[in-house]
Amino acid sequence: MKCVRRSRSGTGAKSKAGAVAVVGAALGLTLVLALLIGACDAGSSDSVSSRPASNDTSLESEMSTAPSEPESPSSGETESTGVGGGDGGTGETTTVSSGESTTVSSAEATTTSSSLPQTTSTTQKLISGETRLDDGKIKVMGFIDRVWESGGKRWLRIDYAEFLTGDEAREAAIKAGQLSPGEELPNDYFIRNESHTLREYQVSSSVRITTSTWHGEQEFPVTWEQFKAFWSDSPPDADAAFLKDSPWWIIRDGSLVVRIDEQYLP
Repeated sequence: MKCVRRSRSGTGAKSKAGAVAVVGAALGLTLVLALLIGACDAGSSDSVSSRPASNDTSLESEMSTAPSEPESPSSGETESTGVGGGDGGTGETTTVSSGESTTVSSAEATTTSSSLPQTTSTTQKLISGETRLDDGKIKVMGFIDRVWESGGKRWLRIDYAEFLTGDEAREAAIKAGQLSPGEELPNDYFIRNESHTLREYQVSSSVRITTSTWHGEQEFPVTWEQFKAFWSDSPPDADAAFLKDSPWWIIRDGSLVVRIDEQYLP
């Protein structure tokens, strides 16, 4: 009797091949899943980085560019200005109440941390009657009612007025009730002085002063002591007694008066 030995090699090979196929499929599936997960992570990262800035950043930007709230204007009864002047710099403060004028000393009203002279700003608002010169200084005419010295400094107090000529002078005189319509204006000038606000200014130690009627000469130079005496009880002579009532032009650099000239009146 012959025994027949069955070969198992064919069956084993088929089993091994099947196992390899299963493992390969599993690995392929794992690789596909890994790629899909990686793609999802990348998409999620891109989505986060492209988000718009937060509301906090937008709010901060708006706050930084928002205009500041303007200061409340002062009442109509008080006018106050502070202007630095040379020789230490002093300010000018004027208070007007109910049509009457009062004056606050600029030395008390304004202080400055700088001892250097300060010149007039070309953007400084002009008061009625004032003119800004090419060099930035301010020229104005008025009636000086007081001249004095205090603390080693020179001072004057002036009531601004306007020297008008031509048609403007005639219209102003008619409006003020000092000229009738059609009437000829004497000497073709009129001095308008609607406000009697008094303003104090420091006077430069090197101020230039001239008169136009004293001694019958135009632009006659005078010293500070002579000028100051015009407002004293003992003027230099009889002809100088009326100079305190004349209109005067001043030129100021900031709040420092650097020139004083008498206005000639025919």
